[in-house]
Amino acid sequence: MSFFNLFKKQPLVKEKNINISEYYQQGSSSKVGWTACLLGIIVVNAAIWSLTLTYLNKAKRTYVSDWSITIPGVASNTNINLPEIGQATSQNYSAYAASSYDPRENYKLLASSDDVIRAAATSLNLPLENFGQAKIKIIPNTTIMKFELSGSTPNEAQNKSQALYQAFENRINKLRDEEVVQQNLKLQVAIQDLRLKLRSAQQNLSTYKTRSGLSTNEQISTFAVNIEALRRQKAELLAQERQYNSRLVQLSTNLDISPQNVARAFALQSDPVFQKYLQNYSEVRANLTNLKAKFLPTHP
Repeated sequence: MSFFNLFKKQPLVKEKNINISEYYQQGSSSKVGWTACLLGIIVVNAAIWSLTLTYLNKAKRTYVSDWSITIPGVASNTNINLPEIGQATSQNYSAYAASSYDPRENYKLLASSDDVIRAAATSLNLPLENFGQAKIKIIPNTTIMKFELSGSTPNEAQNKSQALYQAFENRINKLRDEEVVQQNLKLQVAIQDLRLKLRSAQQNLSTYKTRSGLSTNEQISTFAVNIEALRRQKAELLAQERQYNSRLVQLSTNLDISPQNVARAFALQSDPVFQKYLQNYSEVRANLTNLKAKFLPTHP
């Protein structure tokens, strides 16, 4: 077999027949698949949006009205000076002075109480169960309280908020008035007690003036000054007495005699009879000394 014959029998490139109609059919089927997938996605999205729009149209809409209030905590001091009577002092401490509790918790409990909610609902002619409950939030490290109240319409939510605020404020004012009444009653009782004591003191003073003859303020002032002077003299005399007692003890120790004898010696110094006898004794003793000096033992 020659080289050329081998080449003719086995060609290097083999011819292939392409069927164009078959290729067209495969492309058409792929295009149909993509079209069906796209249509499915559109249908699903349309269904989701339809359900969403239906829910938004038929669902009950809710509107929220929010507002905030601040609870002040300022302390106050009152000082009154009444000439010739005395001084009165009043002090109110801040509600936030104690770290163990927050006064806003009391306001929160008061705002959510049935009495306040019922009063707010009554002002709007709404049943208590239809008014709803406000959401109250205490903002930390501030004096602010935040309120939220819902309604079916914007006006209803706003009206509920205004009604709740008004009922809340009225309740606080009522409690304050009751507290003022109680404080006034206690103050009246204390004033009545002081008034009775003042009348008793005035009666005792009038009786004392009548007995002592002191009828004017000048006389009373002079009498008070004299009493104070006598008190000072008494204190001075007591100090002198303690000093004399100390000297008496010292003399008793030095002379080796009892304190009673030293006291008697001091008493005899102020006795005129004893002093006269002592003087006579001194004169006689002096004469005796002179005579002894003149008349010696050897004198006949």
